[in-house]
Amino acid sequence: MQFLSPIDLSKNELQNARIQNLATAPTSPVDGQMYYDTTLKTLRVYASGTWKDALYSYGGQTLTADDRAKLNAASLTEFGYLKGVTSAIQTQLNGKASTSHGYHVPTPQTADARKFLRNDNTWQSLPAASTSETGIVQLNDNINSTSATQAATANAVKKAYDKANHSHPYLATSLKGAKNGVASLDENGLVPSSQLPSYVDDVLEYDKLASFPKTGESGKIYVAQDSNKTYRWSGTAYVEISASLALGETSSTAYRGDYGKIAYDHSQKAHVTGVKGDGETAYRTGNVNITKANVGLGNVPNVATNDQTPTYTAASANANLTSGEKLSVAMGKISRAITSLISHLADSTRHITAAERTAWNAKTGKFTGTNENYSTSDDNASSGWVTVAHNLNTEDVVVSVWDANDKNMIATDVSIVDANAVMVWLPKADAGTYKITVIG
Repeated sequence: MQFLSPIDLSKNELQNARIQNLATAPTSPVDGQMYYDTTLKTLRVYASGTWKDALYSYGGQTLTADDRAKLNAASLTEFGYLKGVTSAIQTQLNGKASTSHGYHVPTPQTADARKFLRNDNTWQSLPAASTSETGIVQLNDNINSTSATQAATANAVKKAYDKANHSHPYLATSLKGAKNGVASLDENGLVPSSQLPSYVDDVLEYDKLASFPKTGESGKIYVAQDSNKTYRWSGTAYVEISASLALGETSSTAYRGDYGKIAYDHSQKAHVTGVKGDGETAYRTGNVNITKANVGLGNVPNVATNDQTPTYTAASANANLTSGEKLSVAMGKISRAITSLISHLADSTRHITAAERTAWNAKTGKFTGTNENYSTSDDNASSGWVTVAHNLNTEDVVVSVWDANDKNMIATDVSIVDANAVMVWLPKADAGTYKITVIG
């Protein structure tokens, strides 16, 4: 396919493309024309009347024209520097002994943080500090250290300061929990019962009587939490201190007061004395049998909503639902509509709508310049544009241009004039003729 006008890719990528490969340069070139020279193995571009290499190859690396210009400007002497130090300079460097000139760096030592390079260029070890000599010292973070060669850290000093900085003396640990001493605390921050006077815990609670200790203590009170009864130890058994009346709903218990209040309030309210169905005239008392009929529901089936079984007759034709119509009528219309839908879905033939049929019938076909040959001598030859009157009465058209001689399709510019004509650009230099087809 020939393109007779520029192609605008709108900044999109031209992917998987290949430059024209030729053994010799093409004839009649124009500025900017490019090809790949298969003989020279390089990409060439035509500029200012001559073919030039677009890329250069040097040492196996691809160089641009700008790179080549920079290399051309360098001297051979400068290229010699790339090889490194000259032999004469290397000889001079080799002749420099490590001790034949001024200050020098001594032989490297094994890494050791305790050595330093003294001003006489010798490695020296840092001395260890003591009470009689300066030097390096090791830090110690413990506040109970007795070392005479280690120094305390700021953290250790702070800990010791905090222990010493208080306004009262410490008590000896031997006084904790001892007679005439101080009481201790258990894991809950409380004073253990063993360190309390006996009268402080004289009342002991257990979940039930059976949980009491097998042998009790005299002078103590035991409480059973399940019955709220209290007991004392008689020496041989637990005895209830005073008979208690427990709450319950038996003949030996007391009824809860809040329950009694609710029952009393309910007894003071008005109550139903009789019932009367919707279809009855008199109230009935005593044991009353309620039926669907006497409450006006005789025609209502006593089933769940999802178990209803409505009856209906399918409508003879499709029709819209009407508000307020009977359920049997509505169900008949729905049945007819569903049957029609199932039949339509089963029909695999594609049917057009009435609107589509009208639109297609309005189409007048296509215009083809079968008996006409167009060239730049037609219409406006100075610009290359020719006007084609297709008379299809629409601007929605597809235009194709064919070379009448070699039968190749040609890509060119097309402009819509109006609903009955288009303008097509044809090459001015081509004396051949063209076949133009317009489909609308």
